[in-house]
Amino acid sequence: MGRAMRQAWERGVLGTAAALVAALLAACGERSTPSAVTVSAPAASASKAAATPVAELPILKDADGQVIPPPPVPAGTTAQAALTASGTAWAIWIQEGRTVGARYTRAGGWEAPIPFERIAGIDSDPQLASNGNGTAMAMWRHTVGRIEALRYSHWDAATGWSGPDVLHGALPRSRPPNLPPEQPYPPVAPRLSMDQQGTAHAEWPSGFHEQQMQASAFLPSRGWTQLEDRALDATASQSAPLGSPRAMGAAAR
Repeated sequence: MGRAMRQAWERGVLGTAAALVAALLAACGERSTPSAVTVSAPAASASKAAATPVAELPILKDADGQVIPPPPVPAGTTAQAALTASGTAWAIWIQEGRTVGARYTRAGGWEAPIPFERIAGIDSDPQLASNGNGTAMAMWRHTVGRIEALRYSHWDAATGWSGPDVLHGALPRSRPPNLPPEQPYPPVAPRLSMDQQGTAHAEWPSGFHEQQMQASAFLPSRGWTQLEDRALDATASQSAPLGSPRAMGAAAR
């Protein structure tokens, strides 16, 4: 193959590859935006740009396509943000060892965060899910000494957040010691999702058996179903990794 012919061939291959990449990016842009995203504020540094929260998943938008700005999370903290109704969103994160929530409205922006509760112990691994139509669920790990539990609060547009309660029978697997509570630890964090009917689905690595998961569903009319023990291998292929929209609390669409 002559030099001129080879150069023409290379230009054609590169051009075709660029066109394919552009088409793939365009196709991704046409997909519907998940109703929940993870937002992380980088650790404080001398860089001015580094102080701005960064969305790790697609930017959250309201029903009219308007971008919802990132919540005011502290530096080095990861938040869960979800569209809960048209023009309204909630975000939760860990602040000073407690799970806090902040509401967003189109008219007023993000409100100041408020703790879900003030009880002894340390919170971590918060999860948020919503159907985007007036129903949401928040869940987090609660640790008192060596005692591990999962706590939750259910949100309804008409009544607001329910009083936090423990998920009876749940024993999540322990996090590594000395890990800051505001830092999520995906391998043992709970996974939370919600369907369009407002049923929340939760699962987490079991603290009873290293090869098992525990799972339950919350029905608005009944509460939590009886906990199930599942083999870890049976759920691994069905469970999205924690960095995915489902595991990060995105509602099923």
